[in-house]
Amino acid sequence: MYRAAVSYAPSYGPWDAIYYEPYLDLPQKNRAAYDQAELTRQICGLKGHLMIVAGTSDCFAIYTAMKMTRALIEKGIDHEFVVVPEAFHQFVGAEDDYLMRKLTGWFDRYVRQRAGG
Repeated sequence: MYRAAVSYAPSYGPWDAIYYEPYLDLPQKNRAAYDQAELTRQICGLKGHLMIVAGTSDCFAIYTAMKMTRALIEKGIDHEFVVVPEAFHQFVGAEDDYLMRKLTGWFDRYVRQRAGG
């Protein structure tokens, strides 16, 4: 069990990209596994604090991040969504510095302080 987590450049839905094929086979051959791997359907079990991070130029990641954020909002689940304009899959320079500040603050707030440190 985690108190806090960060999902960076996520892929929440197996129907949205080909990332799942090496693990689940082709959708036509294993539809049930694809349906079960759709994480937006499993958010009610979310415990702890979640930060989602995506760059707007990372086509698949920003799409699934928005889809997950919408699902979380609809279920009334609080989370943080960090969007970096024009960033791709890997943040560089000022983008990376920004992400490190966000991550440090996130884990300080939800892990270190709650652990008594």
